[in-house]
Amino acid sequence: MKRTSILLLAIMALSSCAVFYPSERITLASFVDYRPYTSAGFFISPDPYPGRFEAMGELIIEVIPAELEISYDERHKYDHIRYWDMTVSGAERIPHAELLEMAVVRTIALGGNGISNLKITKETDMSDNVVYRVTGLCIRIDK
Repeated sequence: MKRTSILLLAIMALSSCAVFYPSERITLASFVDYRPYTSAGFFISPDPYPGRFEAMGELIIEVIPAELEISYDERHKYDHIRYWDMTVSGAERIPHAELLEMAVVRTIALGGNGISNLKITKETDMSDNVVYRVTGLCIRIDK
C-alpha cells in the first residue's frame, strides 16, 4: 500500500510538470493611404458620401491568396515571435494598398469617381482559408 501511494505521488508530481511559454504581445498595424487618389479628385471614404451622387453599384472584390511553399528553416525562423499567420497558413500576404488599387481601377473602369462605405477586411472561411475582401459603393459624383 505504501509503495502504491509513493508511486502514485511520483506519477502525479512528474505529470504535473508542464512547460509554460508565456505569450508575447503581437501588434499588427496597417495604414491605407487614400491621398494618391483623393488628391487626383477621386472620393474614397469608409462613410457614406454626404452630397448628391449617382449610385453605380455595389463593389465586391474577393482575393484568395496563393499558398506559398515555405521551407522548414523559413517556417521556423519566426517561431520565437509566434507569427502564426505566416508560419501556419503559408498564405501570401496582400498589402491593403494593392487591394485599394484594385477597387479604384475597377470603379474608374465602370465610369465612377468615388467609393463610399469602403471596407477592406481579411477573413477566414470555414476551411481556414484566408480571403481578402473589399466592399463599397461605386458612385459618380457630378462636380
